[in-house]
Amino acid sequence: MILKWNTIQNGILHSVPCRWAFIQNPLTEEYSLELAKTYPQDKFEELTWEENGFFWRKPIIVTPEDISKIRDLRKDLHQKIEQGYFCCVVQNLSESWQKFIKELQSLAYREAMGELLDLNLKDHMIGISFRRYHPGHFGRSPHTDFQGGTTVTQLYFFNQEWHLDWGGYFQILSDSKNESVVYKIPPRLNTSVAIVFSKNSWHMVTPVVPYAPYPRLTLAITYWKPKWNPIPS
Repeated sequence: MILKWNTIQNGILHSVPCRWAFIQNPLTEEYSLELAKTYPQDKFEELTWEENGFFWRKPIIVTPEDISKIRDLRKDLHQKIEQGYFCCVVQNLSESWQKFIKELQSLAYREAMGELLDLNLKDHMIGISFRRYHPGHFGRSPHTDFQGGTTVTQLYFFNQEWHLDWGGYFQILSDSKNESVVYKIPPRLNTSVAIVFSKNSWHMVTPVVPYAPYPRLTLAITYWKPKWNPIPS
């Protein structure tokens, strides 16, 4: 097993200023290091808007069942399927990553995260994507990601080394202002943060300084209802 189930279920749940959770050491130490070493390096595309942006790796990894749901319920996304935005094939990843993704897609993991966040996630699809911020990246300005309905995004961080002065913090905010910081989470290896989207789920990513020797590496797991668009925007 890669995931430490008790650690996930016993993560720290916060309710202020929104519902979010922090998990320390959710992976076994051996696998956290192995996943960091074999984090994918190819096929990343830059997504930008104004001064914000990040690199993300197509495709979004989904289960075969969710591909079928998308085809049945979201005709507007059929072209995205053909363009390669969704895929259920992970053979091009390392063996460790394939095992990890399989565990993330399991019913047991869905139940564990639902228990931690006090949510019923059974009617949600799961999309998994790799994202990274390069040195000099502006990060992401304050936003809520709220598009109606209950939706969750969880991030795992995969940098083997990350100094605090390199930036790239995931910050929970009390409102839409950069300075309204309630919590700062550095992107340290073997930590994870999950946030439940609402009108109050303000958060941001601080810039990665130009002298950082590595990009900020994350894996994003998004739980989304059929009506929601999971493609980064």
